[in-house]
Amino acid sequence: MIRVLRRIRWPGWVLIIFIAITFFYISGSMIGANSQAVPTTKKVADHKLKETVLHSKQFLVQKDSEVIKSLDRNKKYIALTFDDGPSSDVTPQVLEALEEYDVKATFFMLGSQAKANPSMARAVAKAGHEIGNHTNSHQNLVKLDTYDIKEEFSESARNIEEASGQYPTMSRPPYGKFDKRVEETATALRNSLILWSVDSMDWKTRNAKMINEEILNSVTPGAIVLMHDIHQETADALPELLSALINEGYQFVTVSEILSLSVNVGTGLYYKVNY
Repeated sequence: MIRVLRRIRWPGWVLIIFIAITFFYISGSMIGANSQAVPTTKKVADHKLKETVLHSKQFLVQKDSEVIKSLDRNKKYIALTFDDGPSSDVTPQVLEALEEYDVKATFFMLGSQAKANPSMARAVAKAGHEIGNHTNSHQNLVKLDTYDIKEEFSESARNIEEASGQYPTMSRPPYGKFDKRVEETATALRNSLILWSVDSMDWKTRNAKMINEEILNSVTPGAIVLMHDIHQETADALPELLSALINEGYQFVTVSEILSLSVNVGTGLYYKVNY
């Protein structure tokens, strides 16, 4: 090309402009190609992530569909839930009592606790109980910015899955405190926010007899009961409580099972199920 240019004897400044235009054209093409490659790679990654999330959601829906066929709406169902664990001391006692009475429950674990006690998290899952997300470090989510809210849920979910093998599809905000941002974050993660309709007050009374009285005086069909598998008094109260509830005709199910009795199954905010 240089020989041709010399033969034509173009002015030097024309040659410089021609070379400059050629250089910028080639560089621009390369940058454009690279900029298109990045979004394409990201789209592939995002698609795989969505497929994983949708697969988990599909499994939950399939599970609910099977449960709907077996649950009788004329019977009395109740969902027991345990927060803040797993605890190396109390959770084993809770599991023992639940096994003795053939009861399945839902454990809303802290991601940090699951990471600290992975064998206990696995024991809960192996026993057939359901596992939910109670955030990673039990902070008041309303006081956090949106990014930190997402991190609390996401990091906890990762820790719980790594420890137990179960990926949580339900979340319970610490102290039951939430706002629109918390709801939107949970929905984006395809999680329902689960609160409760009966508070055992075990965190306050620390008395087995008072725990049982509080629950038995407040419980109704479709109730979601709040307890904590970090207090010894909760474990002490369980055998008598389970026996009393069975005598009253209650049957124990997990939260996702009790939600299947609701007409609208999906992400949302749940205190109690009416059916």
